[in-house]
Amino acid sequence: MLNFKITIMKKSILIVLLAILSSCTYMAPSTGSSDGWLEREMRPSVISNNGEEFFRTSLHNGDQLIVYYGDIPTVDKDFYYQKLMQDFGWHMNTKGGWSSNNSDYKRTLYGHIYINPARRIAVYMNPNTEMFNVFKVNVVITK
Repeated sequence: MLNFKITIMKKSILIVLLAILSSCTYMAPSTGSSDGWLEREMRPSVISNNGEEFFRTSLHNGDQLIVYYGDIPTVDKDFYYQKLMQDFGWHMNTKGGWSSNNSDYKRTLYGHIYINPARRIAVYMNPNTEMFNVFKVNVVITK
């Protein structure tokens, strides 16, 4: 009888875990070609606009992401910011702000950079200006 109750409890826990995992829409990238957003905390003093690399990180498979300043047209910067917000579960509302229909969304945080390897782009949320900036990303693929 005790084994039967333990089996039912294990199945119940598994069902709850599967329900939680299946409701998550956001996935962090695992390779240099992944179309997802990697989030990292970053102080504003680290940001450099001189074209030099100012951030480097490695993914699980060893691919490296290198973030640097590069000339990106303003309309493209707005596009990438909107893409980030939409990927996180937000949509533009009628008042020009961002809304979400349900609890299935992820908030962006000031002082964080969001890197998308597939798009070769990074969006930084500046805590000092409460604005965003967009940077280029170089991906070094390990074989």
